[in-house]
Amino acid sequence: MAKILVKSRLQRLAAQKKDAYVTRPVYYARITGDDLLERAADNSKLRKSEIYLAAEAITREFRNFLQNGHAVTIPEIGTFRFSFRAHASDTLEGAGTEMVYRRRILYLPSVSLRRAIKEVALEDVTVKPEEEGDENNG
Repeated sequence: MAKILVKSRLQRLAAQKKDAYVTRPVYYARITGDDLLERAADNSKLRKSEIYLAAEAITREFRNFLQNGHAVTIPEIGTFRFSFRAHASDTLEGAGTEMVYRRRILYLPSVSLRRAIKEVALEDVTVKPEEEGDENNG
């Protein structure tokens, strides 16, 4: 079963003007695209060059479809689509592209990926404050 480590730390919550313990996942090294493609080649019957060429073609088409207003679904991963934030206007003449202030990509995970994430075990690796930095304590 997959497992993700979590760690709780005392942190200042500025909005609430207080200190509280916040639990977050422990992250490891970022997996690069090259690492991912190399692992895919190792775990398939395709040559590394074929995997890289296919990934390049998929990336090019993904970007093209996304930039032209399509929602793009990657099987077993999810759906990506272009979106933006825009200021409101009291009049139709005042609305339009000049009111857009933030462009973004929205992602909706696939049902199978959401199900898989729910099944991931979480393991607490939090160190109690009294145990931190005191090697003389037993």
